Amino acid sequence: MINGKSYLFSKHNGTANTGVDTLMAVSENAQTGSKDTLQNTGNAGDPGIFVHESVSLPKPTPRKSTSPLTAYNEWLAVLLILSVTVTGLVRLTSIKYLGELFRATFNMQAANKMFTSVNIRNSKPSWVLSALFIFNTGIFIFEALVFYGNTIFGLTGFPLLIAIWILLLIFGLVKIFLYRITGFVFDTSGPTIEYLFNSSLLNKIYAIVLLPLISLIPFINVWMVPNFIKLGIGIFISLYILQLIRGASIILQNTFSLFYMFLYFCALEILPLVIFYMILIN
Repeated sequence: MINGKSYLFSKHNGTANTGVDTLMAVSENAQTGSKDTLQNTGNAGDPGIFVHESVSLPKPTPRKSTSPLTAYNEWLAVLLILSVTVTGLVRLTSIKYLGELFRATFNMQAANKMFTSVNIRNSKPSWVLSALFIFNTGIFIFEALVFYGNTIFGLTGFPLLIAIWILLLIFGLVKIFLYRITGFVFDTSGPTIEYLFNSSLLNKIYAIVLLPLISLIPFINVWMVPNFIKLGIGIFISLYILQLIRGASIILQNTFSLFYMFLYFCALEILPLVIFYMILIN
């Protein structure tokens, strides 16, 4: 026994020459594996010494797949609980309004009825759901940016989420302002207000539908997160297409020219959305 290694020597006579071959085996236990080397230290005509040695290799460290959102789970959970609580209160106090809201999503007549009938009781849940749209959409965008390693203005964590909320609020207010100005200039205030009402209606639906997704994304297995993000984006695109179709229907019902349709959708819808998207990915 030498330095914790055991050596075994054996001699035997060769049949072709008189040299003596000495075999030395070195063995050492390892947890992870061994590396074998065979070395001949003798000359061509001299007895050789062959060394068989087992050398331990470092054990590979298993890599755990964890979502980047794990670092923000604590305060994200607080925000999500707040969103669920607010949604639950709206359901308890205004369940009839929610029913009308979902019916108006796919029924143009129901949407027109909600637009023409003024109900003071519905104003409060309407404002709450509009705020919830910015709140939930901001969280969804934050989760998507963090998961894919993107950011805006070099911000991270909660400041990034606040920046997203501010951008969404500014985007919404500027959009409403531009629509109001355009409607006033072209004397189309009535249809413009109706279109904004339908747009707001679909935003409220998106805020409610998005809630289960943003509640699960930070806590599910990392390989499932892209599917949930794609689902959230897919729901938004579907509702946005429905909003454009409804806007086209409103314009055609009021016998406006295709120029107004192009102006409304390209200048006031698609272009601002593209600008907002470019801000997020840069």
